[in-house]
Amino acid sequence: GVCAFWAPAPGKVLRVAGGGSVTGVEVFPQGDRVLSWGAQAVALVRDAATGEQTCRFRGHSSQINIAKVFPQGDKVITGSDDGRAIIWDAVRCGALHVLEHARRVTEVAALGGGDTVATIGIEQGVAIWSVSSGKRLRTLVAKSHWLIDLFSGIEPFPQGDLLATYNVEAVVVWNVTSGAVLQRFANTSDWTYGVVVSPGGDLLAKWGSSSVTVWDVWSGAKLQTLAESSSMCFIAIGLSASLDPSGFGRGL
Repeated sequence: GVCAFWAPAPGKVLRVAGGGSVTGVEVFPQGDRVLSWGAQAVALVRDAATGEQTCRFRGHSSQINIAKVFPQGDKVITGSDDGRAIIWDAVRCGALHVLEHARRVTEVAALGGGDTVATIGIEQGVAIWSVSSGKRLRTLVAKSHWLIDLFSGIEPFPQGDLLATYNVEAVVVWNVTSGAVLQRFANTSDWTYGVVVSPGGDLLAKWGSSSVTVWDVWSGAKLQTLAESSSMCFIAIGLSASLDPSGFGRGL
């Protein structure tokens, strides 16, 4: 497993950094470092210019499933099969808090200004935690149907008090502070592979095996359904897409 650093133009590999199995990477907001993680229960931070290792996060006892960099670039959160999420100091390279789940952690997200994080395990609900204390603040649970609480993924809004979750049944938008459900968008024709929120926080789009559906977050109105003949891997909303769902890029 290696991390390859590429130059966008002319598309050449600048350097290759080794270090165990790599299943995911994320670039820090400042663009100066790269986070990688994988099956060896270790997450690494590397200097983007040199490829040199600057931090080694070791604290999990099983593979790391997901990791995210905080918006400020000063912290990292990892989630593992060992039933724990860990918040790390990306400057001093040490663990700040261990967040315990009953079973493996599959998704993590840093919310808003980085004061809270959200985690999903193989259990009902989404756990919201304080970054400063490491304590669980609340669990987001929709009681309308048991399956809706077994979530596949989470997507934070630019506004720190909103969060989207999704699974096979629906996409749900939550008020993180109150724990209330703001919107529930049912899946009627296609599986949900992921969701994305517009930079302004007023549009939400979900993609499945062959379609993209766009909603107005505040009114709950469905704005558009975009169909494709082939399977999609990802979508992105352009910076100018505020209440204009035409500005989408799709990966096929």
